[in-house]
Amino acid sequence: MIYGCSLLARALTLLVLIFALIQPLHAGPLKILFIGNSFLHGHEEPVLSYNHEAIVDLNKSGYGGVPGIFQKLCAETGTACQVTIEAVSGQTLEFHAGRRAILVRQQPYDIAILQEQSTEPLPPAHGGAPERFRAGAAKVAEILRA
Repeated sequence: MIYGCSLLARALTLLVLIFALIQPLHAGPLKILFIGNSFLHGHEEPVLSYNHEAIVDLNKSGYGGVPGIFQKLCAETGTACQVTIEAVSGQTLEFHAGRRAILVRQQPYDIAILQEQSTEPLPPAHGGAPERFRAGAAKVAEILRA
């Protein structure tokens, strides 16, 4: 067990380890797309712009965030990857599918990591809209598969 690490740090470490195992079987760097909002890009410095120069930002916002951290972890393990972020504060996957589809379609990706708006997946009794969450995720998946 990794002590003193957040759940996010543990998840990122696990993803890097998985990709390190997959990457040698893949021709060229893995193309990884992160789609989400400020939970993904970070709200404050230093996370907000961390390692932004090493990733592709489809919105040209200068965000680094979790994808920037992830790319740095991949680089440090020798895992070849091209990390791309498409993030807009406070938005849902439905928003990304509708208003950002043209950006997401610019190239094929090997892996996509989707982050929904924070309350959308919750049960309706707790202010969520799980049906919209599922519909938005399905729309993004359809765009990525096209």
